[in-house]
Amino acid sequence: ISNHNREEVLEKAEKDLSLVTDQYMARLVNELQGSDFWKLRRAYSPG
Repeated sequence: ISNHNREEVLEKAEKDLSLVTDQYMARLVNELQGSDFWKLRRAYSPG
């Protein structure tokens, strides 16, 4: 892979990853909207 092409691939990968992350977070926010935070908090324990 040439140096220029490598930069291009990395930029595209970064954009794609950012897009996927945004979509996932938006879906998660929609799913959890209206849920009680304290009820959800007890469902997860650290460790």
